[in-house]
Amino acid sequence: MKVFALASLLISLPAQLLTGNYNYSYYGEALHSAPGMTFATFFDAQTLGVELGSPEDIVVYDEEIYIIDSDTNGLIIVDHDFNLVSEYYTFVPTQTYLDYLSDNGLPPVTEITLYRPNGIDITEDAIYICDTGNYRIVKLNKDFEVIATFSEMDDQTFIKEDDPSTTVDESIDVISFEPKKITVDNTGRMYVVAKNIFEGIMEINYDGEFNRFTGVNPLKLTPVEIFRRSLMTEDQLDQLQLYLPTEYTNVKINEESFIYATSKVSTNNDENPIQLINPKGVDVIKRNGYHPPMADVHYVVGRNNYVIDGPSDLVDIANTVD
Repeated sequence: MKVFALASLLISLPAQLLTGNYNYSYYGEALHSAPGMTFATFFDAQTLGVELGSPEDIVVYDEEIYIIDSDTNGLIIVDHDFNLVSEYYTFVPTQTYLDYLSDNGLPPVTEITLYRPNGIDITEDAIYICDTGNYRIVKLNKDFEVIATFSEMDDQTFIKEDDPSTTVDESIDVISFEPKKITVDNTGRMYVVAKNIFEGIMEINYDGEFNRFTGVNPLKLTPVEIFRRSLMTEDQLDQLQLYLPTEYTNVKINEESFIYATSKVSTNNDENPIQLINPKGVDVIKRNGYHPPMADVHYVVGRNNYVIDGPSDLVDIANTVD
């Protein structure tokens, strides 16, 4: 049976690469398919005339494209014709933010810069940036001025630690909260994917107060593994491989406050890399097809120049309203 399955992969996967557009039958066979989309155009650092070292996230708002780059630590804005509109590398604080610093005994700042930013989202009245290297979320108004920053989370999950690589002001405590991706609902509530946080998506109130985790990726253990663990001592359990829920890679909220999310494929999460999480934190995406929405159903584990190597690596997701 294993030999037959491997032979099927070696025959079908090269066909996928040759046809370019394919889908899967009920039996998992790759079939030629009409393209859902066709290539139109592209833009890059050269066509824009700017530096783009490592663009990490992109969002489209009001017919403009906002790109956050973790290498140049900049925010680049492109219009619908793919022409450069503006680029920002420093942000001036508003008087409201300066008053906040003064009220909390913090020194005033003349400008704020980003350090290894990884995520961005835009609402009707604000721009939110995951300033990952500075352990904070930066909130801007539509004039690209800083109106707030959110860093410390009042939860035992986030333990203070020293990190000499950060560029945060020395008077601000450095914590293990490293936001990577963000999406914001119409009330200003933030949903954040943070580095090394496996409890789920962080829900943060409009004022920066941590609320809860939502959308936890479930762990899957076989009956044999469950029975085997039930017979082990505490010392034996401590020596076993640590099973952790899969980290999310990106999130995007829709108008009904449901969150589209992508995550990495792993042994414990091989059929739900795309999820639709409702306000209760439950994945309610419809799986009515022959196979769950996970991009490539068949892949070969290991490097090979002729077949698809490993599962599809989903890094972003977007939803549109017709």
